[in-house]
Amino acid sequence: MKDEKSTDKSTKEAILDTALELFALQGYDATSTRQIAQKSGANLSAISYHFGSKEGLYKASFYHCFGFVEAILDSAPTAPLEKIAHYANKISELHKKKPYIARLFIQNVINAKPFMLDDIAKWQTKMRGFFFGALQDGIKQGIFRADIDIASSVIALFGIVNFYFFIRSAKIFPQGFENLTQNYTPNALEIFLNGIKAK
Repeated sequence: MKDEKSTDKSTKEAILDTALELFALQGYDATSTRQIAQKSGANLSAISYHFGSKEGLYKASFYHCFGFVEAILDSAPTAPLEKIAHYANKISELHKKKPYIARLFIQNVINAKPFMLDDIAKWQTKMRGFFFGALQDGIKQGIFRADIDIASSVIALFGIVNFYFFIRSAKIFPQGFENLTQNYTPNALEIFLNGIKAK
């Protein structure tokens, strides 16, 4: 029984990893469950068994991605500077390990499917609470400037940390920007924090 459960879990994970890659590279409409089954080495029936449908598999792929991000948010320290640095460093590590996550998130921001809207709203609420909380706490503690616009700062922080990896996943680097992976995150974080820190 234990071996059957282990096999069942590995099959499900193989399907999820393959679905993540193909949905990210090809989009929802251009990806079939047959393609996912063939590339993952699973049967079509396994997709139906674990996920019910293509739509269910796409949702599961999204939550598979967000599960990694949620773990980063939930494990962050409470101090504002450390909280922001934790997010920036851990999310950059995640982008390096699982580059398709960036593409899937972009798809769900720019061209979300109607059946994904509620799930995306939950993700946005969690992210908003994390960033707003860090910045509000930093202002209260005198670490960040009291006059910063929090909403604009949240957008700037999310963008400066993630944008490099978004364009990296799409392979649209301008010449001279291809090899920033090692130094990008600490440099970007320093630029952002220097702009909001109290003098």
